[in-house]
Amino acid sequence: MWLPPSNQSLLALFLFVSASILVVATVRTIVEFSFLTKIYFPTTHGDHADVLEQGCNLFQGRWELDEHNSRPLYTEESCPYLTRQVTCGRNGRPDSLYQKWRWKPDACELPRFDPLPPPESANLRSVDLIASPCAIARFDALKLLARLRNKRLMFVGDSIQRTQWESMVCLLEPAVPDGKRFIHKDPPRKVFVAEEFNASIEFYWAPFLVESNSDHATKHTVRRRQVKLDSITEHSQHWAAVDVLVFESYVWWMYQPLINATNGSHDVHEYDVIAAYELMLRTWANWIDSAMNPETQKAYFMSLSPTHLWSREWRNGSNGNCFNESYPIQRPFWGAGSSLDVMRAVTEALQGSKVKVTMLNITQLSEFRKDAHTSVYTERRGKLITGEQRLTPEMYADCIHWCLPGVPDTWNEILYTNELNGRTLISPKLVVMETDQKPQTLYRCKRCRRIVASQGNVVPHEQGKGESCFKWNKRSDPSKTDKKPECSSIFVEPMKWMQAVEEGHVEEKLWCLGCKARLGSFNWAGMQCSCGAWVNPAFQLHKSRIDESTC
Repeated sequence: MWLPPSNQSLLALFLFVSASILVVATVRTIVEFSFLTKIYFPTTHGDHADVLEQGCNLFQGRWELDEHNSRPLYTEESCPYLTRQVTCGRNGRPDSLYQKWRWKPDACELPRFDPLPPPESANLRSVDLIASPCAIARFDALKLLARLRNKRLMFVGDSIQRTQWESMVCLLEPAVPDGKRFIHKDPPRKVFVAEEFNASIEFYWAPFLVESNSDHATKHTVRRRQVKLDSITEHSQHWAAVDVLVFESYVWWMYQPLINATNGSHDVHEYDVIAAYELMLRTWANWIDSAMNPETQKAYFMSLSPTHLWSREWRNGSNGNCFNESYPIQRPFWGAGSSLDVMRAVTEALQGSKVKVTMLNITQLSEFRKDAHTSVYTERRGKLITGEQRLTPEMYADCIHWCLPGVPDTWNEILYTNELNGRTLISPKLVVMETDQKPQTLYRCKRCRRIVASQGNVVPHEQGKGESCFKWNKRSDPSKTDKKPECSSIFVEPMKWMQAVEEGHVEEKLWCLGCKARLGSFNWAGMQCSCGAWVNPAFQLHKSRIDESTC
């Protein structure tokens, strides 16, 4: 078909552009596939050796999809000891990809899990338990139980630590013959007994490590938490005869900037949370130094378990949480829910201890796993979250606790690696992401000076922008039309002192717990700031009712 010269030129240009787009798209696809292959589907596997003298840092690495189909390490159906709080699949979670990621340290391999080793390894001698000085052994459940023969392993802490205990029980129970294993409840303890080994894997409820009014094993939800910063005897008497202790305490400290506590007397005072945490660690470390025998006992301290409450931290412009997240974060990340002050406090406490306590720094590797929380597939106050409640994940999603099988299994693989080798594989220096931290702004009730929020609790919004931006149609002075509207309020995340929020109200006024002054309002459906921005959900503090300070 004949075309005029002008049309021929246009056709040639069209074909050239189309071909260019196709080439660019093909190259981009190849590059992206190469990236995914590197991150998700590593091409090299096998029994990688780790030379201890080179100092393998188990906590620096990345998450990879496990192409050997060895994940999950157990299933909800195979382990009868999982509680409803953590069985996300059974509770209705539609995807299971969160179970299939494997942590890959940069310089070595974590042991691959082997719940039931070959029959010839059943009668293990002590010499069999010594790991090669040049390699990390497979995770062998029977071998770990043999190491724990006639011993007690106890996890001490809150519900995060209870989840790690459940994970360890599920990892070990297949290696114990039927009829030779059972759970014994002795509040505040839960004990898994492996009779054939005369070994026990225990959990002890102590959310603050020191004594508090939240120490009841099941009835620990109280309106006004109170901690005894210098008292630990009620708990420590149950730890004294334990061979391996694994401690953890974080989430229960972080609900408010201040905490009610006693220290040295019966008078209750409000303490800055970090200062109180440091005093707790001092009491705990004094017990470690005075009561533990380093020749026969061993202690670990788990670093803080991160939360993923605000999706804007890893995805700009979003306004959700961990709900519907399916993949780990693929870049360096440190969320606002992980306190560097707490990390440093723990590090300093362990460095000052006379008895060696091994830090297991699981924080950074867990920071990446925004996809692995229980979200809306869990229970709340003993009741399973309903289908209707799942429609409002901003209110009901649990972005603190973890699904099982899941991330806590990796924590236990790291614990196992340390136990089996008899010495730490960790770089001696604890590395956390450094930030140039300035004095943090605090927001206080103007009437009673009680701290109600800090800068880290503030939810930012852009003036005049949001899901909707409304403008009044009143006549105004044309000379003032270019003046930007100002915010008369700040918006914060939901906090523990907000009594109406805790009681489940959808919208209500916010009152200071100290003097009952009205500070603002909240509405899960959102509200408009005076600048015109629509904030959703909205927890509003009027600037006229609060003061700002840096101390």
